[in-house]
Amino acid sequence: MKYKIEKNMKQKLLIAICFMFVFISSKAQTVKDYSYYNHKLDSLITAYSVDVLKKDDGIHLFKNQGDKLTAKDKLKLIKKIEGMFKQTKYTNLYLLGSELINNLYFYHKKDNTVEIQQKLMELYLTYYFYPEQKKSIVQYTDNNSIANYSPKAKKEILRILKGEKPKQTFDLWLKYNQSIPWIYKTLDSWGEAEQIMKKREIQNDDVLKQVRDSLLIEYLNHKAKKEFESLKIDDNLIRVIGLLDMKECIPYLQQELSAIKNDKCRERSFRFALARLGDKEQKAYILANFMNYPYFVRDDFAYFRDDDMMWKFIEVNYHSEKMVKVLSEHDWKIPSKLRTILDVYHFLKDVPKELEMQKETENMNECYIWAKSLYEWLIANKDVVEFDYVKGSEYTAW
Repeated sequence: MKYKIEKNMKQKLLIAICFMFVFISSKAQTVKDYSYYNHKLDSLITAYSVDVLKKDDGIHLFKNQGDKLTAKDKLKLIKKIEGMFKQTKYTNLYLLGSELINNLYFYHKKDNTVEIQQKLMELYLTYYFYPEQKKSIVQYTDNNSIANYSPKAKKEILRILKGEKPKQTFDLWLKYNQSIPWIYKTLDSWGEAEQIMKKREIQNDDVLKQVRDSLLIEYLNHKAKKEFESLKIDDNLIRVIGLLDMKECIPYLQQELSAIKNDKCRERSFRFALARLGDKEQKAYILANFMNYPYFVRDDFAYFRDDDMMWKFIEVNYHSEKMVKVLSEHDWKIPSKLRTILDVYHFLKDVPKELEMQKETENMNECYIWAKSLYEWLIANKDVVEFDYVKGSEYTAW
């Protein structure tokens, strides 16, 4: 009997020890440190050093917010990511590098030092015109992020605005197109080559291949050149110029604005930046032409922090009969007057208790009654109403 009890106790102890090791192991796996990321980056760099475009397996790297990484660790890892851009042989590396910059910038924003944020922004802007740099870390309404733009970053922005692209960037776009496998499968260069051979009355497989290769090279060069020449400064980065008070950019912004034709969204970005830089003519133009949805939205309150624009926005959109989208990615729409009050509400100071918005309601009639009451209070107290642009910009429900 004693033997059985001891045996059972030993079994239970063994099971407990096993569970303890599993628990410790699982905890160790959730917390990633410098050694883990250093090894992971080395492995990815090796795996991605190939000529053919690879699927991005490193897209989730640095997304764990419980990482044990010091500022010194991050600077060493950023240096390694920078090396992915400095090499020009493998397209895969700077495509992956773009993902990693984005992940480090956003997923570690709260624990990153200003130095880290600045270094990541500099890296992003330095290689701004590299192929397929789709992941933007630019936030034009976040006034708190102004500190993330160092003097070097501002120089890069001015270079980008001027359209100055390093010569080697075109070569990278060509290499990028050459690395896409499907181009060779979908392009009917063999058929075109055969037609040319037929017209020349030549039957020779070696010559056929030479003609086909020549056509393919010509196509890829044309495609790369077209993509390279079309690269321009992004609308959000244009607006950041206004936030950063980069008055040295004014002549170039005015020059670009005068050349825009039939692109109201891009025109708006340049006018907004110039108005933010103090251009009274552009502010007047915006007040007269761009205060309605969708050309002026809630985020723009935080960008301008201007009471004149707030009141003009209320006047224009509250009295509009339009239906406005609630979320850009969905088709659900609500009346413009309701959307107007919902957007303005979160920027208001000292709203009377009886006019505070109910957090949850499924009765739309109640929402309309509330919006009408709040609007009437706003107009009645226009001379004393104050707006809190910092508090409002932190609200992200829409």
